[in-house]
Formats: sequence, C-alpha cells, structure tokens
Amino acid sequence: MSAARPPSWLRRLSQALRPGKKLRPARPVLLALEGLESRLVPAGGVAVPLYVLGPAQTSSSANSAQPDSTYQSGGGFTPLGIQTAYGVSLLPSGDDGTGQTIAVIDAYDDPKFLDSTDPNFAGSDLAQFDAEFGLPNPAFEKVSQTGSTTNLPGTDPAGAGNDNWEIEEALDVEYAHVMAPAANILLVECNSDSFSDLFAGADWAAASTAKGGGGATVVSMSFGQDGGFSSETAYDGDFSPAACPDVTFLAAAGDNGPVSPRRRGTGQADYPADSPNVVAVGGTNLQADPTTGAYISETVWNELSVGAGATGGGVSNFESQPSYQATAAAGISATRRVAPDVAFDADPYSGVLIYDSYNGAVTGDDVYAIGGTSVSTPLMGGVVAVADQIRAADGMSSLTGATQTLPILYGLYNTSHYSQDFHDVTSGSVGAYTAGVGYDALSGLGAPIVSNLAPDLATARSPSPVRTAPRSR
Repeated sequence: MSAARPPSWLRRLSQALRPGKKLRPARPVLLALEGLESRLVPAGGVAVPLYVLGPAQTSSSANSAQPDSTYQSGGGFTPLGIQTAYGVSLLPSGDDGTGQTIAVIDAYDDPKFLDSTDPNFAGSDLAQFDAEFGLPNPAFEKVSQTGSTTNLPGTDPAGAGNDNWEIEEALDVEYAHVMAPAANILLVECNSDSFSDLFAGADWAAASTAKGGGGATVVSMSFGQDGGFSSETAYDGDFSPAACPDVTFLAAAGDNGPVSPRRRGTGQADYPADSPNVVAVGGTNLQADPTTGAYISETVWNELSVGAGATGGGVSNFESQPSYQATAAAGISATRRVAPDVAFDADPYSGVLIYDSYNGAVTGDDVYAIGGTSVSTPLMGGVVAVADQIRAADGMSSLTGATQTLPILYGLYNTSHYSQDFHDVTSGSVGAYTAGVGYDALSGLGAPIVSNLAPDLATARSPSPVRTAPRSR
C-alpha cells in the first residue's frame, strides 16, 4: 500500500484555511504503511503529525465555536485564554521555564521559523505569534536531527497549503512557548517522517551538550503510529532513564480514538505515547468563561461523528504495565500499560490559535484555529519545564520521565494533592472507554491545574529509579 496522503484530505485541508470558508474540520490523516497485515513497523516506519484543523466560527457540531474575546477568538483559545484557564497566569512571578530547554521533534523544514539570533527574526512566525498575542520572545533555535544549523532538511513534499509538517511545527513551537514563555525552544527538524529519523532527532535532543547533544530537559513528540505496532517495545529504550537521564519525553496519545491493531482488545493509544517511558497526553474539550477566561469544565474529546477526531487512549496490546500505574489503573488493566497519563485541550471545536504564514501564503490567512493531541502535548511539556526550573532553583537536577515525572504524577493521585493538582475529567466516551471519577483510559489523571501541579511535580519525591538498558542500534 502506498504511503501517499489521500487526495480528499489534501483537497479539504488546502481549502480549509481560505478566508471566509466555513467548513467542518478535516479528518486527521491515517497512516498508510508497507505490510499492514503484520502491523510490524521496521526502522523505516512512518509517523503522522497529530493535529486537526479547527472549524469556522459557525458549525453544526454539538460544541459551538468559541465567541470572540481576549481569551477566545476565531473559533479557538488565544494563548492568554489557555494560560488563564489552566492557571499559568497564576504562577508565582518568574516560574516561566527560565533556564530550561524544550525540544520539539518534527519532520522537514519550516522556512518561516528563524533562529532568535537571526537578523530577520522579527519577521519570523514565532516573533509574529508573540507580537500578535503579547508574549515575550524566547531563545529559539532550529537544527537538523544531528544538530546541524546549516544542513537542514527540505520542506514537506506535500507543499504549502496542503497537509504538511509545517503546520505541526508552528503548533508545537508556539504552544510549548505559551506554557513556558521563558524556556529555550529547540526545534529539531528531521530528514523525513520515518521513525528512524524522528527518533534519531529525539535522541540527539535529549543527549547532554557534553555528549554533543541538544541538552534538552523536555522532549515533545506530537506524532505517532495509530494503535502502535507489535515491535514497538524494541524502541522503548530510546526513552529510557539509562539512555536519557534528567529528560522527560512526552507524546501525543492520538487523534482517531483508541485504535486496536488486528482488531484485538478495545484499542490503545498511538506509539510512542504507549511507551511506559513516555508521558502520554490525551485530549479534552475545554470550556472557559469568555469574559474572564476562568475555567468552567472539560469533557473527553470526541468529534468522530463529524469527522473531527477523538482522543487516543486505552489498554496497550504490547506494553506491560509499569509499576507506577498499578494503583490508578487497577480497575482498567492489571497487567498492561494504560494511556494517556494526563490530558489538555485538544478538541478542534475548543482549539487554539496558531500563526502559520508558510501555509497562509497560499490560503491567505496566517492565524487560524487548530486542535488535536498535538496541542495538548507541548502544553504538558511546558508544565514539566516549569517544574524543572523550580527544581534547578532548589539545586536539583531536572526530572527523568520514567523514574521521576511519571511516578510522581501517579503518586499525587493517591494523596490529598490530587484534587488540587488536576481537574478530574469525568464525562465523555470514545469507543469502549468512558471517562469517570479518578483515573480513566481517555483523560488519564485529568487536566493539570498548572499553578499547583508544577510546584508539586518539582518537589515530590519519587520511588527509587529502575534502570533499563537502551535499545542497541
């Protein structure tokens, strides 16, 4: 089977950003792979970016588009809207990710993103996003998957105005920045959308600068393979504590609901979110007061009925249950990894606004609404960066994902801090799974209350580390 994108998707996406065009969101692209019968993904397997375009300002969806205000505009939340709803603006002064580096891993080059040291940075998309929404400019750099600043890959062959990775890059960079405005942002542009290239970029970003790597403390991956694959455990070592100490990896749970390889079981999250070494981030529909920005409620994201996706999640077909999940996930599975771990806004009907002139040059609109677990993943990455900043101020190293970040998150579930740190998402369903009180397989522990969770994540003590060997290459 060809790995080319469906022509109908290309046509819908190229039209969706035209000024005044009122279309429902396009469906997320489904992966086409060689050898679908076995579902085995070799080193050359292909990942897809996990975003879904937002609707026009009027829609037939059960969830109406957001009204225009300082917090919500053009069918999506502004950065201030996201910050306010999740408590970021309530953080103590200075808890903004200073000193930390968030690496965003994507495929191909977005020529509209320039280093903050470039003399033309003021005209770049990141600088324009900041000017549009009143954010400070961060230290920003883009590199290849090997760290080169000059030998960058070409642009996505799909071209501007079509389904492309440049949309993903704009979303990832801008919303990691929204949640941790002063953190350094490192955009790693990989040679292709193959797992071999994307994971090579993630490995380089996570390596310390002393070892010739990017020195990132947080690595955000908003891509995946629908429902994982039977050989996925061979890749878990890329994200292990032994291979990458003091680094937290995060990945998007998926945009097509829980997917079941070979039609077994009740469905699971995408890979690499399904890895027990990775923080899996699911999606919700966020409702906030348009006048004050105050949080109102969240439900599980499910717009499958109108072709606008749904959060990934579920019980893994391939990964064993990590010890940190044993209590929270006991009622769902006693032996298998359950994902996601946490959730943020991802529904395109309650999406966010991005600045993307690469596609705007074709469609005529640089600012537009977007959703998908590609929104929720960099948001959670920003939370971890803020926690790492707090730890650094206290003389501690940054968090290690599998042995600190994840065990601490689940440790909070069993304490009085849980209700202070998370909005428990208790309504909504996708497929065989339903949200409920406490941990569930669609929203995880719930949606972070950042002003409380970041300091608790920073200061809580985790169990003794369990080291696992990295995958041999």
